[in-house]
Amino acid sequence: MYIRQLGKGVVIKYINDNNGGTFTDQTTSTSTWSTTSARSTTTIQPTVEPRLDCKAGYVLYTGLGTPFCYRYDTKCLTWDEAQKVCQTEGTDLAVLDAQSLPGLGDIMNRIFQAGPRICPPSNGIWIGAMTRVDDFVAEYIDGTTISSSNPLWQDGYPFIGNQCVQYNTDVNDQRKLRIVTQRCDFTSAIVCQQRR
Repeated sequence: MYIRQLGKGVVIKYINDNNGGTFTDQTTSTSTWSTTSARSTTTIQPTVEPRLDCKAGYVLYTGLGTPFCYRYDTKCLTWDEAQKVCQTEGTDLAVLDAQSLPGLGDIMNRIFQAGPRICPPSNGIWIGAMTRVDDFVAEYIDGTTISSSNPLWQDGYPFIGNQCVQYNTDVNDQRKLRIVTQRCDFTSAIVCQQRR
């Protein structure tokens, strides 16, 4: 194994397994480097995955799924107000896509377990999705959709028409979380999500 320190916090590892080797890059650099053994010289062009630096006030979540930064806010805001707050910070309301759903679900479970929210009549948390006017499909702000058959929906949801989507406790089992539609002018707490 060859280990090369390129600077503060930047480490490149090359493991020679006699089958071409494997390479792990923990840098944000795109430089190449070479290592020479008695048998051959190998030049490596690292595949770089950028580090995620969270904005001020945001927390890096690295538990389940893909890492992302988020901020929970207990202010009681309408959906439009909530999205504007997030956009002012260069982020958006959370999107529960396949990559971030495990982590956001974990975070929201922790939020709900911490105690009741303070935004009657709704105790949910706004996420970045709205239902379409003419069908039972919700659409995230990034254009991806949530079909009406998605198992995250609370039984009986979504409602057709211009409604916004919340993450909330299941009406039949408070230990489970579900997504529901709600009037967009109701107020709720928010989760802003910084995406890559």
